[in-house]
Amino acid sequence: MAHWKRVTGTDGYPIDVNMDVVAYLHPFKDHTAICFVGGRSGEGKVMLVSVKETPDMIHSANPLRSA
Repeated sequence: MAHWKRVTGTDGYPIDVNMDVVAYLHPFKDHTAICFVGGRSGEGKVMLVSVKETPDMIHSANPLRSA
């Protein structure tokens, strides 16, 4: 079963993240980049999303309930 958490994108919208496919969290001064398994795509694009929460806040957040 996937391990989902809800975070807030830097644009203020909620984002549900499947933590099972997260490679690592990269903290910055004002946001955290969530980098996903798979690295760079064939076009050289990195699969990541920027969120307002710190890595500690993400790790300690309660998981979303499954249906």
